[in-house]
Amino acid sequence: SEWYICLGSLFGGLNNQGGVFRDITNTTKEMTYPVSFEKNCAITASFNGTVAGGTYIEINSISRIKFELTLKRSDGTSFSNYRVAWVAIGK
Repeated sequence: SEWYICLGSLFGGLNNQGGVFRDITNTTKEMTYPVSFEKNCAITASFNGTVAGGTYIEINSISRIKFELTLKRSDGTSFSNYRVAWVAIGK
């Protein structure tokens, strides 16, 4: 599920967007924003729930339209039932 909030000119035209996904078959997921940014943005992501030690998220290929999340584990074991929440802020 995804969402967005445009704060308007009173807040400098900031656009906040986010979402949550669960993908147990693939460790890399391309995410398309609900609404494209006019300029670049900043993104953060976190796991929603309990995760094993050594598990982390990489955010790559950031553009005005989409980005890529890669879930990794330092021991190379597989993933199951992880939920990841993300938020992007920009103009």
